[in-house]
Amino acid sequence: GRVGRLVMISTDFVYTVGRRALPIPEDTPRDAPSDYGQKKAASEDVLFGASNTLPVTVLRPPHILGAGGLLGTGSLHGRDPALPARLRRGEPIVLLDGGALLIQPADRRDISRAALSVLATPKTVGRAYNIAGPEAVSTHRYYEIVAKLLGVSLTVASLPSDVYLKAFPHQRSFAQHRCYALDALARDATFHPVIPLETSLRETLAWLEANPPAGADAPPSATDAALLSLLTQRDSATVSLLTKPDQV
Repeated sequence: GRVGRLVMISTDFVYTVGRRALPIPEDTPRDAPSDYGQKKAASEDVLFGASNTLPVTVLRPPHILGAGGLLGTGSLHGRDPALPARLRRGEPIVLLDGGALLIQPADRRDISRAALSVLATPKTVGRAYNIAGPEAVSTHRYYEIVAKLLGVSLTVASLPSDVYLKAFPHQRSFAQHRCYALDALARDATFHPVIPLETSLRETLAWLEANPPAGADAPPSATDAALLSLLTQRDSATVSLLTKPDQV
């Protein structure tokens, strides 16, 4: 009785993986493969179960951008403190399926605005909403923008998602398209995200340059080097096979 409303920042990782509608609506089953997603879903349930005495609204963002955060998604290194250094050194960035997966990052300021919007609207009580940015792009495009902001070229090494998931089966949420239906939030709270992806990436990168995180200058690990060597050899062998004249 002492709190007018509670807004929980949940995650898109509560959703099931596998075949699902795109853009992903809020009524997608919650069957998270990761411990993180499962605990967020359980937290939602606890709060919704107490909604008679604690009115709650849940927001589910995907990859969050803004000052104070790290860059990197859809890659072998998510939230990678060394990403700017990797790009400046000209290292290939290992992306799942070559960066073909979709991502729809949310700027922290748009998330804040969404929270204020649902607080002002009684009909949002007891509801969960997707909150994402105005643009869904491939992860390859995401890294292209970061590279452009740094003034360097992007080189990508492709890691098939099925190979990645054999090593990290609990990370299946990362090996999915992550773009979201936002019409419910627009309908019930008259909210639309407005901050362009490039603006969010630029401001996140500027903050990282001014506040280098631990590991910002980390060199490639032995595992990274070995993986890149294997992926490069595989790609070269595939091209050679496809372009080699048939032997009679």
